[in-house]
Amino acid sequence: MLSLLSKIDPALERAAVIGQNLAGTPALGVMQITGGNNNGVYRLDGAHKTYALKLYRRDAGDPRDRLAAELAAHAFFARHGVGQVTEMIASDTEAGAALFPWIEGKKITAPGEADLDAAMDFIGTLKSLARQQGARALPLASEACLSMAELAAQISRRHARLSQVND
Repeated sequence: MLSLLSKIDPALERAAVIGQNLAGTPALGVMQITGGNNNGVYRLDGAHKTYALKLYRRDAGDPRDRLAAELAAHAFFARHGVGQVTEMIASDTEAGAALFPWIEGKKITAPGEADLDAAMDFIGTLKSLARQQGARALPLASEACLSMAELAAQISRRHARLSQVND
């Protein structure tokens, strides 16, 4: 399968190789998921399971280690029993990749009150964890909000982007 992929798309072949190494099973299919700009996300079909593979972007002008930040956040959330975050199955720091269980779903094109409630619940969880031991040592997320003004501005920017989708 991999030789076929390399003729189609070298990025898919790279994702398949990294994904099957992390999953410990051959990749029977791989598909890039579009829509995000932060990292590459791929659906990886194994013989018995389907996975989500994230390939973390590395920019020469951006010193942040996106994978390291996510690894630290996942470990912190696991220590504190945060259930809104999926488990990370495996990661490869050299490849800048992490493997997660695949969660079937659909793109939210018309966010409703339940979506807002879920987001607000998660924000509440984050706020309650802010004073826990180890919280201050976590690397900042790409769009971290350290004040109410920053949070309000980010919500406004995201609302404007969502409004464009609904137009």
